[in-house]
Amino acid sequence: MKKIVLFTAASGLFYLSLSSNAGGPAAGGLNATGSPGTSPSCGGCHAGGTGTTTATVELRKLSTGPTGPVVTSYLPDTNYLVKVVGNHPTLTHFGFQVTALNSANDNAGVFSDFPVNVHSAVVNAVTIIEHTDQLPKTNNEFNATFRWKAPAPGSGAVTFYGIINAVDNNTMVSGDRPSPGFTVAVAEATTASVGTAASAMSIRVFPNPVTTELHLALSQPEQGSYRLAVYDVRGKCIYNSALAVAGAEDEWQVSTADWACGLYHVHLWKEGTMKTALVVKQ
Repeated sequence: MKKIVLFTAASGLFYLSLSSNAGGPAAGGLNATGSPGTSPSCGGCHAGGTGTTTATVELRKLSTGPTGPVVTSYLPDTNYLVKVVGNHPTLTHFGFQVTALNSANDNAGVFSDFPVNVHSAVVNAVTIIEHTDQLPKTNNEFNATFRWKAPAPGSGAVTFYGIINAVDNNTMVSGDRPSPGFTVAVAEATTASVGTAASAMSIRVFPNPVTTELHLALSQPEQGSYRLAVYDVRGKCIYNSALAVAGAEDEWQVSTADWACGLYHVHLWKEGTMKTALVVKQ
């Protein structure tokens, strides 16, 4: 059975035999995602097919499932479903590569729960998710779905880079049609509009305005692990901490002595639950 070979350009094109990529192209050192420093192309080996291969990434909250709404921003430390999706009018199988990087071109978040014949590999410190064998169409489209845990607060925007290679399920590299490379950017969410606020829980911050120490009190919280983060008016995260909530009324203190004077957004959330408050530092 044919192995799908994706390739990139570094100091020329890499032409590798099919047998050299039994563990996946990235396992052989190839990054064709189009991420910075690479070229999103498979056409040096796979070519000859007609028509257009489409490709992109769709991001959904894990809590809403695979049919939930596609999101364009992420909540830090929250689990999402990443769906690599594409199609070709006649070709029946495909391979792919995808990665997620922050603005510094470092890995952003953690991937897991891969389907059959999909794995992760590292090329030059970049984590790449890819096929290990050709994948068939599912419901008349190319798709592969796996989990992504978003990075910690303050990580900023994340960009997904990737490519799909449509193949004709024979033993040759001729007759295949790679897609153009794609990029999908998702912003870090800093407002409650992207979360679902719990109906009973409330958060109170005092004193407000604050000078040296801010108190946060929760009423009727849901039990669990929460994340507390504070953002300035430019969206920069200046404070973040994990909180264990027992389910009763709780109160915490945060030192504000080093904060600059101005307006701040206080966010408290766990997956599917978010509460916010505004506080002024004097």
